[in-house]
Amino acid sequence: MVDKFVRIILGCFLAASLQAQSVLIDSGGTQAGAYSGDNSFTGGAIYTAANMGTGPWRTQRYGTSFSYLINIPNGTYDVEILTMEPDPAKAVGARVFTVNVNGNTQQLDLTALAGRLVQYTHKVRAKVVNDTLSIAFRSVVGNALVNAIIIRPPVAKMVTDKMTLPAGSKAGDIIKYTLSKRPIPDGVVMLLEGGASTPPYTDLYIIKMTPPQNEDHIKEFEIKLDYNVSVTSYLQFLYLSED
Repeated sequence: MVDKFVRIILGCFLAASLQAQSVLIDSGGTQAGAYSGDNSFTGGAIYTAANMGTGPWRTQRYGTSFSYLINIPNGTYDVEILTMEPDPAKAVGARVFTVNVNGNTQQLDLTALAGRLVQYTHKVRAKVVNDTLSIAFRSVVGNALVNAIIIRPPVAKMVTDKMTLPAGSKAGDIIKYTLSKRPIPDGVVMLLEGGASTPPYTDLYIIKMTPPQNEDHIKEFEIKLDYNVSVTSYLQFLYLSED
């Protein structure tokens, strides 16, 4: 056995590791399909034009200063700002604005980045710590604008690491291990304990990967053995990672 780890079932591991819901907002628009109507905003006005496209591309919220304050459970999210330069004659530098997502500010010139009447998606990864995501738009030159906002948990993949436990290891030994990838924040790592050869593994334990304060991820940890290892055996680690 491994010291201080609690046995669980695989289903619990997967349930605890998945993050919260996605949010899709049609800025300036009404509810349609997966998108909700425009909500959670302060300031700005609505612009609609058929030449911008269909669905969420048809409408925009615009202005010199406006913002969204979106209630969403704590966690890490991928934020997509869907936007488009609607003026077919707008020159480079004639519309410049900033987008601030939870303190991460970047400046956009849509004509320079994508051209006119061309769909452009600005992507940011944001950490929500107070159940609120803030997105603020500010003019530098001309009006700021946004067609839609998408907020979704990052796609996590299952990672499998395997570690050899040398014969001769003794009870009380501290085994240090560094995962090949970073587990999702506040995720868990399944530890499968094997015998003298390859799987099947005989025991299953759970490690709660709680990062130190102000850190999003941890990869290194220690395992304290409470038994002697007479022959070479194996430990296998399974966890979700966004890397």
